[in-house]
Amino acid sequence: MQRSFAQRLFGGWGRHPRDEDEEWAEDDPGLDDPETYQEVAPPSSLRSHFAPSLYRAEPRKLDEAEAIADRLKQGNPVIVSLEGADATEAQRIRDFLSGVCYALGGYIRKVAARVYACAPATMPIEVLGQDRSSRAEDAGLYGGAAPAGGRGGNVWPE
Repeated sequence: MQRSFAQRLFGGWGRHPRDEDEEWAEDDPGLDDPETYQEVAPPSSLRSHFAPSLYRAEPRKLDEAEAIADRLKQGNPVIVSLEGADATEAQRIRDFLSGVCYALGGYIRKVAARVYACAPATMPIEVLGQDRSSRAEDAGLYGGAAPAGGRGGNVWPE
């Protein structure tokens, strides 16, 4: 039987009909042996190498807020509880963290009374159930704050 042009052109490439009598040869005896397979790390351990960790901080003094700024600079989000700090120190810490978030292009949002979420620029803080238009109006600079006279309202309502 003469071969077609395509069969001559492609030669051994592609699919060829097999003989019905042809049996699969077991040339490699180790294919079914579990010792020949390499161990693979589970997905959960791989995630820890690539995903940032979420940190929780409870600073009482402004000096303790520097560690929070360092975590944000490393690209990690931080939940900050100011419940243990007095009112004036809490205000200073909030102002400092607002400046850090602004300088890094990050976000800061109030989560609860005296509890704030700070996140780097790569991890925006979004509110579930809000559509994009209301989020855009609410966002302002660095996740909610606006310059004096600008839109966005009070970032720190108590």
